[in-house]
Amino acid sequence: MKLRLLVLFLVFSFSVSAETLRALSPAEEVLNKAVADRMNYLEHRYHIRFDRAAFKGATFGIPAEHDQTFEAEYVPGESRIYVNRSFVFWFVRTKVCFGERAFEGVPQFSRSQKLLTILDHELGHFWADHVSRKIGNGAWPSPYNFSELSWDQQCGLRVLTEGVAGYFSYTTPDYNRKERAKSFPEESDAKYWYGRGGQVAFYAGGYWLVRPILQRFREKGVEYIVTHPFYFEDGDARQAAKEYQRTALAELGKKRK
Repeated sequence: MKLRLLVLFLVFSFSVSAETLRALSPAEEVLNKAVADRMNYLEHRYHIRFDRAAFKGATFGIPAEHDQTFEAEYVPGESRIYVNRSFVFWFVRTKVCFGERAFEGVPQFSRSQKLLTILDHELGHFWADHVSRKIGNGAWPSPYNFSELSWDQQCGLRVLTEGVAGYFSYTTPDYNRKERAKSFPEESDAKYWYGRGGQVAFYAGGYWLVRPILQRFREKGVEYIVTHPFYFEDGDARQAAKEYQRTALAELGKKRK
């Protein structure tokens, strides 16, 4: 019996980081179980691997210095997911209503689709960040040099980061590449990108941009994205995005041969 307990302790110790072992509230236990279930689901669906040892867990409450309207946020410098406190009740209620398997499966067929989509999105950020670290590129996006980028470079970085995260959280089965391309604007005006139009471009447009890259090359595709910035300066932003996509697919295709 003692030997069995020792084995269980060792397995648990190596599978959960020290940060995660701090005392969790019942709601946080539900949240972290949900994150673990989503990792399993995404690994199976997309044939990827998460660095569980590097993940510092999930908790409720967006950091005070960040935008409190965020539904959730992955912080690269901490390797942690923060979920808005407004979702505490919904996570606990979902677990109570639907049991241990409440956070498993395909989001669009789930009664907890909103919660699953939020977690899948943030785990996409986590995966890209740690692929970047693994190849020696550091945290992605870097929390230190964002303010040093020009406005169009900042927008380009957001397109890529939200696009990668969106690859895991967009659940609509019908995908029309030509129609999706329209979600990426031709506009290269700062006022447009800092307004409502930019929000559409960051998420829907970013998803359109990175989807074929990740679909064909998975982790190698992310390695390319985190090491090749996207920006458009003046001119047609949509054309610049198409060129980025075309170049990425061509270069990665050559390396595969």
